[in-house]
Amino acid sequence: MSRVGLYDSRFEKDACGIGLYVNLHGLKKHEIVRKSLSMLCNLEHRGGQGVIDAGDGAGIMTEIPHELFMQTMNLPSLGRYAVGMVFFQPSEDRLNEKVKLMERMADELDCSTIEWREVPVDSTQIG
Repeated sequence: MSRVGLYDSRFEKDACGIGLYVNLHGLKKHEIVRKSLSMLCNLEHRGGQGVIDAGDGAGIMTEIPHELFMQTMNLPSLGRYAVGMVFFQPSEDRLNEKVKLMERMADELDCSTIEWREVPVDSTQIG
């Protein structure tokens, strides 16, 4: 099999897979979340089976609603901003340098940085 719809067998790899549910017309439906959770419950890797406390990235990814952001930030109108996630190594000595590099890259793309958030990490629970 080579290509069917969005699937292309040339990109198959020996690793954990993913499942994907989307609405190709951009409609936001709870059915997509429900199906995604069902698929997640049927995964057979260690994180999906609850074998380890920390998991290994098993989860679902959803859009963060504009209304939720507006509760805590003053943002442009819907569709005029984007959210990016950047994960830095925990070495604090170069953190400011890395942040400045990311902001410089955003400026080069005619974007501005609105907010940075440090994600709490409990390294005693990393699997």
